[in-house]
Amino acid sequence: MQNIKHQKDEIRRLYIGKRRSMTPHERMAGDEAVFRAAMELIDELRPQRILSYVSSPTVEVDTRRIITSALAMGIEVAVPLCEDKNGHMDFFRISSLSQLRRGFYGIDEPDRDTAEKITAESGDLCIVPGIAYSQQGYRVGFGRGYYDRFLAGFPGVSAGLCYESCLCPELVHEDFDIRVDMIITESGVHKAVGI
Repeated sequence: MQNIKHQKDEIRRLYIGKRRSMTPHERMAGDEAVFRAAMELIDELRPQRILSYVSSPTVEVDTRRIITSALAMGIEVAVPLCEDKNGHMDFFRISSLSQLRRGFYGIDEPDRDTAEKITAESGDLCIVPGIAYSQQGYRVGFGRGYYDRFLAGFPGVSAGLCYESCLCPELVHEDFDIRVDMIITESGVHKAVGI
């Protein structure tokens, strides 16, 4: 168990380093290609709602453009709010990025006073963050377990966003790690191997 935690910490360091070493041009081009692939998936799936993380500008694939585009298309969007430091997270409906405020860990989150809490449904598409993904859909995130806990009971389709350089043949994982259904990179949508 401790060995897997150590391996995940090493993977985290390696792939955060890879992301931080990207030039602004590489990052912009990668975000644009991932955005196009994500919008193609949204057009194909026609989800009733999109549950999406709100990207931070340092190491995460951009989701802000996906969120604003989905809202402009009339698709309902909900974003996560970390309820506590024990891994409990809920999603709240927003109508604009202006409803966000700085929350736990410096992440932009919905303001619970102006946003409505939702219950995930089978027609939802959840866009999941990750530092690195395996072709089987396993991920290494920031190590706090929020998404693994949420995805364990999520009835919809889950898609991880990842730069191609952070997509691995395999990653170490534990029993509580939940796979995503697909991974979206600059080269398109990849169905998780074995799903």
